[in-house]
Amino acid sequence: MVASSPVKSTANSYESELLARFFAGNQQAYWQLWKLYEAEIYRYCLVWMENNVEEAEDLKQEIMCQGFSKLSQYRERLTSLRSLFMTMTRNRCRDVSRRKRAIRYFTLEGNENYPNQQLSPEEVAVREEIRESLESAIAQLPPSQSYVIRHYYLKAIPHGKIAKVLNIKPATSRKHAEKGLKKLRLIMTT
Repeated sequence: MVASSPVKSTANSYESELLARFFAGNQQAYWQLWKLYEAEIYRYCLVWMENNVEEAEDLKQEIMCQGFSKLSQYRERLTSLRSLFMTMTRNRCRDVSRRKRAIRYFTLEGNENYPNQQLSPEEVAVREEIRESLESAIAQLPPSQSYVIRHYYLKAIPHGKIAKVLNIKPATSRKHAEKGLKKLRLIMTT
């Protein structure tokens, strides 16, 4: 009788064999698994990063490292390695895209995100007024929410790093951001 595989079902026997070797402690098997999906992950990142090769490469590397550290966590319920990699890729691309969009629109430092843009005096005045309103609204938030909003949205620091500084879990940091944004919307609309 053949021993059962650590993976419920996978796309092919080669992938199953590599997964079994990885779960048995052979770290080199992970790199062979990664090579099976690397090109597809890169293409996906490239589309999300609007053909910015450098950003797509960075994301691909992050996902490769994340996959290596998380693959063992999914050992019991892993049914498709491709699905796992693509879900991690989609989620990471969405996070980066959201953060880029937030930085583009919510800057307190003025016009640094648009250095080549020539603004009229009226546009400068409007932006300054918005900046001051936003700064005032953020100052009205509880300290933990204010800190997370400033660092996550304005300085593009990931929740994991913010959580370490505040000595909280990353999920708590995300919750502070969510609650802070709701309060900011209320403050800014009243």
